[in-house]
Amino acid sequence: ANYEITYFDGTLTVEQEAAAVVWKQPDPITYGTLLGQDQLNTTSEIDGVFVYSPTGGELLPAGKHPLKVTFVPDDLEQYDTAKAEAELTVNKAPLTVTAVDASRAYGEANPEFELVYDGFVNDEDASVLTTPVSVFIPPVIGPGTYPIILSGGEAANYEITLVNGTLSVEKKETVVTWATPDPITYGTPIGPKQLNAKTDVEGFFVY
Repeated sequence: ANYEITYFDGTLTVEQEAAAVVWKQPDPITYGTLLGQDQLNTTSEIDGVFVYSPTGGELLPAGKHPLKVTFVPDDLEQYDTAKAEAELTVNKAPLTVTAVDASRAYGEANPEFELVYDGFVNDEDASVLTTPVSVFIPPVIGPGTYPIILSGGEAANYEITLVNGTLSVEKKETVVTWATPDPITYGTPIGPKQLNAKTDVEGFFVY
């Protein structure tokens, strides 16, 4: 009764709905395992495309890595794009280095010791070690067995286990040289000119 009412139209803005994505935290993997569906496993109730970074099929070094995804809905008029992140742990791959057993004669030089590597992935070899594996042999004091001791060995993507070997030092073969003695005449006693065997090993001859 007491008011003159004026009406003004308003505007209702309907914004795009944010697309909801679910990303299950991926389990740790071991170096050498390529990124795949077990890690890049984001889901959404809306149809669309997932764009990952890094992408599937990549080989990641050991450590913790952020994984990112952008979800692009098929219906961009109704839904906005969505982003999500997860963290993936890449564990070092196990690598075993074994010293191959060796042998030599006492008094000879040590052979070149062979090391066997078991566990390299991605066609890698010992060149990826940041610290090479070293070999140590205790002083050889006589025939017997001695440990081939390994040490060192570090790599960014490998957990290294060292396995020592055994060096067997055998008795050295004694080499005796004996020149054919000159003929003697009957009645000549056998002496040093005939009994003249030689060797480079200390000892005595029993003729």
